[in-house]
Parts: sequence; C-alpha cells; structure tokens
Amino acid sequence: MSALSDFAVRIDGELRAADGASMAPEQESAYMAELTSKRQEFERQAERLLVEIVRPRMQIVARKFPNANPARKCEHGHCTWWFGYTERFPASVKIELCVDHDEACENLLLTYELSILPSFAKYERFDRLTLPIAGLDDAAIAAWLEQRLIKFVRTYVSLENSDRDQTAALATDPVCGMRIDRRRAAASAKRSGHDYFFCSTACCAEFEADPARYAKMSLV
Repeated sequence: MSALSDFAVRIDGELRAADGASMAPEQESAYMAELTSKRQEFERQAERLLVEIVRPRMQIVARKFPNANPARKCEHGHCTWWFGYTERFPASVKIELCVDHDEACENLLLTYELSILPSFAKYERFDRLTLPIAGLDDAAIAAWLEQRLIKFVRTYVSLENSDRDQTAALATDPVCGMRIDRRRAAASAKRSGHDYFFCSTACCAEFEADPARYAKMSLV
C-alpha cells in the first residue's frame, strides 16, 4: 500500500470513529433543549448585570469627565464608552465591557478591555472575570468591576501630566538640532553643569571637538 493510500485509510478510520460517537436523535434533541435553556438563562442574567451593575458604575465614572460619551447603548452584552481627546487628557480612550459565556454556556465571562491612543505608559489593557451562571455572586462582580474602573480613573488622570512628562524627557542635540529622547540618546556629555544629549556618536564627537561653539545653544 502506498503512503497516500495508507493516509486515506487512516482518514476514513477517523471519520468512522467520529460517526460512531454521534448522538442518537433523542439524545441530540435533549442536548439542544438543555443548551437552549442555558442560553436563555445567560441572556437574562447578562441583561440584568448590564442594567444593575455595569451601566450604573460606568455612568458614575463617565459623569466625572465631560468628554465621556457612550459609543452605543449598553445592551446585548456590551457596554462601550469613549473618552475624547482633549487638551487636558491628550489621548482617545475606549472602555469596553462585555458579558459573554463559555462554549457549554455554564460560565459567565465578564471582560474588561481598555484602549488608549496614543499611549506613553503601560496600563492594564485586559482582564476577565469567570463565574458559574448558576448562582452568580453579584457582590463579587460589582467589587471586581469597581476595582477595574478605579484603576482606569487612576490611569486616565495620569494622562493629564503625560504631555509634560514627554516634553521633560526630550532634549535637543546641540549639533544637529534634532529633538531626541534623553533615555535613548546615542551619547551624552556634561559641560559647566549642563547635560547635553546627542542623536549619534558623530554629533557627540563634533561637540567634543569644539564645545564652546555648541554649548551656547538652548536646551529647550
């Protein structure tokens, strides 16, 4: 038997095994009825959580910021809010909260996802809470969500200073005039108590050859 023929026989064997594992019609009907009941219970619980826990807490946070607006209605398991770019908070921010279920529809999955653009610092982008749908603990869900939103507020407020922090981290190469990040400078030098940062070692060498010529340049 050729290698291809042997492979074909093995595939046929896998298919026969799969057919043998299929449910009988009455078993499949019972399974689908049970799954439909589980999905209906999930949908009921998901809508309740959005109305009673998720949306009220998001609204409390959003009311503190005039630039916050819902991206869409909190329904069908989703609640999304945008925080628009402003002079005070120089970033576009999206919070998305999603209530979903696992494949067997036995566990509820509450997902938190945060997006900040542009972002100059690390932040918690994603988290998920998993709880059995039967006997949900509302207090645990509320506590988890509140912790995520408090962390978000802490992160969001820090954006107010991010632009100043970025500016403070920049320097001007006195030789070529390029604005560079001090932390990523190719070289640096110190003259008369002032620190100078360079985009390349060539600029640094030129500075070192005649520091009096370049040391007068403004550092801002």
